[in-house]
Amino acid sequence: MLQLESRLPALVIDPDAEFLKWLQSDPATVLAPPVLARTGKEAQTILSDRSRRYSGIFVNPSVADPGGLSVLRCAHLHHIGTPLFLLYDGNPPFNDQELKRLAVHQALRKPLSYAEILALVAPIIPTFDASSALAQASLNKDALNEELLVSDRDFNPIRIENFLSGHKSFFDVYVRLKNGRYLKILQAADAFSEERVTSYIQKGVRSFFIHKDAHASYVSYCDHLATALLRQTVAPLELQIQQVMNSGEETLKFLSERNIPKGTLDHALRFSMNIQRLVTDLKFDQHPLLRDYIKDAAVYEHGVGASLIAGLLMPRLKFSIERLQVAIGMATLLHDVGLHATAPGLEDKEENRMTLDELRLYHAHPKESARILATVKGVDSIALHAVFQHHERRDGKGFPNKSAAGAISLVSEIVGISDEFVRLLRKAAKDPQVHPMNRMHTHVFHGFSYQVMKAFIELMDN
Repeated sequence: MLQLESRLPALVIDPDAEFLKWLQSDPATVLAPPVLARTGKEAQTILSDRSRRYSGIFVNPSVADPGGLSVLRCAHLHHIGTPLFLLYDGNPPFNDQELKRLAVHQALRKPLSYAEILALVAPIIPTFDASSALAQASLNKDALNEELLVSDRDFNPIRIENFLSGHKSFFDVYVRLKNGRYLKILQAADAFSEERVTSYIQKGVRSFFIHKDAHASYVSYCDHLATALLRQTVAPLELQIQQVMNSGEETLKFLSERNIPKGTLDHALRFSMNIQRLVTDLKFDQHPLLRDYIKDAAVYEHGVGASLIAGLLMPRLKFSIERLQVAIGMATLLHDVGLHATAPGLEDKEENRMTLDELRLYHAHPKESARILATVKGVDSIALHAVFQHHERRDGKGFPNKSAAGAISLVSEIVGISDEFVRLLRKAAKDPQVHPMNRMHTHVFHGFSYQVMKAFIELMDN
């Protein structure tokens, strides 16, 4: 039996401050003080530190900034193998099959004490010092016998102590032999005993391994389920709205500060949700460039933010025809797919800091975006035209064709001004000296028609 010294803490992520305070008052905290986070941003900061280890990670999917699904994704990326649990109030947010696909061990109804949380990961050796055990084990030269010829590129390492919990694994688990070959030692849905993990540690094994494809499937399922939430009318509206808010966080924060009426914001949120539902109907498997674009969180957030602004502008400009609304929504969400495909590093770079080659790629991206989307069944020709023109300006200084007043459609202007504003919000998030509305007046409005400029100003002045 290993010598014991300290217990691993649990990481609890929940927006309820009273619940977290209650956990901190639990006498069980003397065994291992919990690590707590109220927002998704706090949680992601904590999770990104891979040197920290936890007996289990407990996530309330109603957490925001960003949301619980984003936090689960982060946990899978940085703490492979650590047991994950969901916390919830009221009705369970996901069914058993979804929990399994998310690699979540169990959904737990609140309230529950910290002692109960620790009991769920009780098989964890209470005071196992992994560092000293591994250092001691490194002196042992015992070899493992059986071999499997596979490539290192196909596997992700997992810290061996993550398997001390005794919980079932959601992956087939392999051990890497000294000659570089691999041996499958655990079937998915089975669990390691404490003794078995200990024996591997004593042989000098520092990590187990899982197939990268298997791990990627769980990470991508977080994204899939987030999208599925938008499609399910039975899913809690709070979670549906929150998923849009997660993706358009900077835009919504600014709009809230401008005191945009709640009913108006709700309209824009529902518009963005509907557009995202339509986008999920496109056959991504047949269009890898589009699939990669949608999977890029920062790019997707920009598109969602632009769709929210467009959703607010259209009623002021009397756009009530459904086809036009859908075309504008599609164009705002997907307008930079060509830039992402050809020059992703230029998405936040100022034109005056680009090289000539970079400028050439940047000025060509609207045309490339339209070309890519033209191959996708279900994207309207109106949307294609708006994507092509979203950087054209009425003063003739836009691109790719340097079109002027009279040659630029109103649909294209809505997409263009929404894109410009969300881009400024991203800059303001990085540089407090950037004031988006001031920049709109000094650098942007002169390229747009009076009616679009007037609608935008009235919107922001409420």
